Amino acid sequence: MKLAEASPLAEVGGVRVRWRTKGAGAPLLFLHGMGASLYSFRHQLDAFAERHTVHCFDWPGYGASDQPADFDYSPEGYSRFLVAHLDRLGLEKAHLAGNSMGGLVALWTALHRPERVDRLVLIGAPVYPADRPAIIWPLRWPVLGALYAKVLGPWAIPLVARTCFVDKTVITEELVAEYAEAFRRPGGSHAVRTFLQRAVPADPESFTRRYRELPHPTLVLRGDHDGVVKAESAARFASEHPKARLITLPNLGHAPHEERPDVVNPLILDFLR
Repeated sequence: MKLAEASPLAEVGGVRVRWRTKGAGAPLLFLHGMGASLYSFRHQLDAFAERHTVHCFDWPGYGASDQPADFDYSPEGYSRFLVAHLDRLGLEKAHLAGNSMGGLVALWTALHRPERVDRLVLIGAPVYPADRPAIIWPLRWPVLGALYAKVLGPWAIPLVARTCFVDKTVITEELVAEYAEAFRRPGGSHAVRTFLQRAVPADPESFTRRYRELPHPTLVLRGDHDGVVKAESAARFASEHPKARLITLPNLGHAPHEERPDVVNPLILDFLR
């Protein structure tokens, strides 16, 4: 399912972004992870459109969206962008379903702008500093990170994808081409490196302690082969957040919604019912 040709560009906060909207009903925004694009939710757009107005877009820096050098590539910056996108859509609040980085941004938004969020779905979301993608973590380092960023390109997509999926048949030429799009331009690696440098707040403990205050019902989905989010982290979050429910998905990795939508979609639909 190629989305590039069918997806228009819209300006949000001065940044042109690729986006898709489909369906009718309670608004639901799908938020993709680092290095991905709205293509990540190709199996959700139609499946959820019968009950929800589904919105998905490429974050600044990714997919076909702009890659401004001065954009704030941090959870806070992306959260501000997300709120601006809600404003553009005329939505007071919406359900947020985020994978990986998208889940972290959804969580950040729920903590800082709780009135804009209805329910949360966190899919392989790194909610503690210990959760990090080892293969690209060197990008945070001052000297090696700068060198790594210069050579980070489309060649890395199949390598990273192999760490995300248990079922390697998911890694098709189409998937690789879609996710490589952003890295054919220099701004893609800049967005990744800058986000990794800014992903952990200055005082992470004070941030994570606020999980107990979250008023939003939250579904936490983690594949048992997730190499980014540790089982202990997901269990800790579910125990600290009073309205969280954790479901561990057998034989799935960091992006289970792509790997087994037949398993993941019904769980999310039931949660949002």
